[in-house]
Amino acid sequence: MKIFKVNILLHLVLALFCLKLKAQQTKQGELNARVQNSKGEPVQGASVISLGNEITNTDKEGAFSIITTPGKRLVITALGYQSLTIDADTTLKLITLKSEADQVQVAFQKQDRSEILGGVSNFNVAEMLEKNYYMSTSDYLSSFLPGYNGTNGNVWGSGTLTMVDGVPRDIGNVLPTEIDQITLLKGAQAVALYGSQASRGVLIVTTKRGTSGQDAFKVRFNAGVFTPRGYPDYVGAAEYMTLYNEARRNDGAGTLYDDVTINNTASGKNLFRYPDVNYYSSEFLKKSVNRADVTAEFRGGNEKARFYANMGFYQQGSLLNVGTGKDEGVSRFNVRGNLDIKFNKAITGKINASLAYYDTKTAKGNYWGNAATLRPNWYAPLIPLSAVENPNDPKWQTFKDSPFLVDGQYLVGGRQDMTTTPFGALYTQGLEKYSSRQFQFDAGLNFDLGSALKGLTFNTVFGLDYYNRFYLSENINDYSVQVATWNANDKITNIQRYGLVDKASRGRSLTDAYQRLVTFYSGQFNYKNTFNKVHNVSGLLLVNAFLRQISEVYHGDGNANLGFQAGYNYDQKYYVDFTSNYVHSAKLESQNSNAFSPVVTVGWRMSKEKFLAKSSVVNDLRLTATAGILHTDMDFTEYFLFRSAYGNGDAFRFNEGRQSNGTNVLRGANANLVFVQRKELNFGVDATLFNRLLQVNASYYRIEMNGLPLKNANAYPNYFVFGSTNFIPAIENYNNNLYTGFDFGASINKRVGQVGLNVGLTGTYINNKALKRREVYEAKWSYLSRVGQPVDGIWGLQSDGFFMNQAQINASPSQTGIAGSSLRAGDLKYVDQNGDGKIDNNDIVYLARSTPSFILGLNITAKWKNFTLFMLLNGATGGKGNKTNDYFRVRQERKYSEYVRDRTIINKDVSGNWEVTQLGAYPRLTTTAGDNNFRDSDFWLYDNSYINLSKVQLSYDFPTGVIKSKIVKNLGVYVSGFDLLTISKNRKILQTNIGAAPQLTFFNLGVKATL
Repeated sequence: MKIFKVNILLHLVLALFCLKLKAQQTKQGELNARVQNSKGEPVQGASVISLGNEITNTDKEGAFSIITTPGKRLVITALGYQSLTIDADTTLKLITLKSEADQVQVAFQKQDRSEILGGVSNFNVAEMLEKNYYMSTSDYLSSFLPGYNGTNGNVWGSGTLTMVDGVPRDIGNVLPTEIDQITLLKGAQAVALYGSQASRGVLIVTTKRGTSGQDAFKVRFNAGVFTPRGYPDYVGAAEYMTLYNEARRNDGAGTLYDDVTINNTASGKNLFRYPDVNYYSSEFLKKSVNRADVTAEFRGGNEKARFYANMGFYQQGSLLNVGTGKDEGVSRFNVRGNLDIKFNKAITGKINASLAYYDTKTAKGNYWGNAATLRPNWYAPLIPLSAVENPNDPKWQTFKDSPFLVDGQYLVGGRQDMTTTPFGALYTQGLEKYSSRQFQFDAGLNFDLGSALKGLTFNTVFGLDYYNRFYLSENINDYSVQVATWNANDKITNIQRYGLVDKASRGRSLTDAYQRLVTFYSGQFNYKNTFNKVHNVSGLLLVNAFLRQISEVYHGDGNANLGFQAGYNYDQKYYVDFTSNYVHSAKLESQNSNAFSPVVTVGWRMSKEKFLAKSSVVNDLRLTATAGILHTDMDFTEYFLFRSAYGNGDAFRFNEGRQSNGTNVLRGANANLVFVQRKELNFGVDATLFNRLLQVNASYYRIEMNGLPLKNANAYPNYFVFGSTNFIPAIENYNNNLYTGFDFGASINKRVGQVGLNVGLTGTYINNKALKRREVYEAKWSYLSRVGQPVDGIWGLQSDGFFMNQAQINASPSQTGIAGSSLRAGDLKYVDQNGDGKIDNNDIVYLARSTPSFILGLNITAKWKNFTLFMLLNGATGGKGNKTNDYFRVRQERKYSEYVRDRTIINKDVSGNWEVTQLGAYPRLTTTAGDNNFRDSDFWLYDNSYINLSKVQLSYDFPTGVIKSKIVKNLGVYVSGFDLLTISKNRKILQTNIGAAPQLTFFNLGVKATL
């Protein structure tokens, strides 16, 4: 018995010893492993945290070593990657982190990039900023997002709804440094959950968020200069007067300017008496404009709370170098804070808030607008008191006492018929200050309901945005303009004042105050689960609503809808998805105010089939197809169109003498107005090829927009309109449009020696045409029909050269209907389309598209050691521009541009008839309205195709060992240039702004640091 007891005791001691030995071995376990991304590249600087408070970081090879207990939880975090929590295991050698870029924000959820069923483009802004600093969120988006037209903000030819962190917001109110990613939802299946307002496409902007276990403080500073790309080229004063005299002779009138005046002006001997004002000269404008910005970012946190904060400020000056124009400028200050909270295992939440102050200071006088219209000889901006005769004469004292004496010696110049001038405003008036204040807030809660049903969650978000703006004019003063009388000795003998009496009243005025309040709410149930490892099921049920209220606008603009989505895929091979919404509109009669929108998508990952599973070429290949119908009311700009509108009418008198006001019907009712329908069919392909060397995605779409609004006055008899009364409905559903096209994106990643290359290419082709219009034409008038022609078409007359003489005018179809009696040799001749012997609006034909049909973007990144070179090119073709402004169509007394130098010159022949004596590329000059020449025709169209070198940036990141500082962890510098070169047949036209500030090229020097 004793032996038995001793035996038991020995076994117990041995067991305890083994347990103790195992515990000692466990405590001393060392884990050596490497962290990589999904591409197999090492992740440097990742934090590896043991819940026993041990922490280490990976080296440049992604390797780390940590003492931990097997089975303990390890948390691996890295900037730009999803956090990963695993059980410690000393046999573990390789850990793979998923990039945050692999998670794409789509409608009300994030999805793995590989699981998105087409109709979506995505752009990682945070990653791009590391090699490509840029200033505005909307810059160059079409170069990174296939399907987006940066010219007009359209998606697949239609408008766009912008969502920032899930709330409808303006894209201009969030800067690139605040953004994590931008997603473009194009296809019906992608936008359906957002309801009516999203039926033309959605741009989702997702801001950055905090990380757990790795705090980071980043600072970025930029300073640069803008230089004008070019100014309009107007003729000088002497040349203007010569040309204007010629124009008057062409019209049969006498000359206005004598040779003495023209010669004295040309000599430049006295510019105060013979002005020759070049508004674009260095006398009034600076050569460059400075800009600077600074941004600080702080992100971090732990398992319980993660935070991100961004604070930024930028300031930019003005080109004006005259008077208060020197003080023009723009500044913006912004603060953003995003917080994620984990209350417990089942409940998490988020709070986002941002604040932005935007201020501009603008000089009065509309300098750029007047620079494009005021003739160079029209007036002298300043009158010098030094030129007065007998300066001690008391009559000059009143002028010397003016509160607006410029530089102590000049009076403000002008004309009797021009008592306010741009220079007068610059020298006598204060600035107009534009201020806007924006506060944005949204908060959400996420509930994990897995205890009730595995894979079930609930999310809710509430948003509130407030925006206001106003214009404050300061230092408003009364001023006069002066006109001098000169003698033969170039002395001023008299000065005449016109306008108000000079008075420094320093008044103030507040105008155009505007307020906007946006409220947003969404609540949704989500379900995601996998059965038997191959059956993947997902679902979503949501309610979504927002209301935009604007000051002094009676009815707020809003959107409300229910959304439902159900998806299934078998082993990530075969996919089917059903998405729908049920929308409501307050713009339609109650029986028509609700609509159901169904969308079905199917997908097939061919690369998982046996015949491709072992392919050395195809790594991943998936095809998708979508069909659906969406409903929208966004084309209706007014509410209550289903009701008649009434207003006060004219007074009428009864026989007994009583008088009363009548009532006018302003528009008729249309209770049959219904939603516009978007009927869509699209196909997509996503492929990764050649051992992940090449990634390609492409989409084709066909979209019909049916029931677009039309004011159909032709369908009603004349008696529906009587005086101020109009019984015709404001609009009805009638027009149909068709949009077709394709887009693609491709990227290549390859290492050539020590150089890592990445090339990205995007392209978007957009075609459209009208399917249905309210028109009835006989066969011989079919060329007038808009049906079958592009929606964005330019229509006009077809030119046929110039009339060379009166005989040609007499032998041609009559143009008096458009030109009157002023038709001359040197005027444009037009084609008589219908052969009726006259030119009128019945000869108008389709000429060209006004927007490009094809948009291309190319970005190239080359990395060598610590240097990174980035280049961005974009281009467009397939559209025409129209020379519509006075820079090209110079009529009456307008300012002459360089284009008139190649004019057609006419003179009278021996019979007294006009004939062309010198044929040019431009019509003859005229002082009339030019009704014949200056109307829309193919003569004024130009090819606006271009290729633009939009960006070049060279960056250098200092090696970690070089920065021997306890404060600065990483440091980088870069130089960059924006809009450096344009290649185009009509480059000068494309680069020249008329009546506005010039286009600018920007050169920048930047520094970024991690502290």
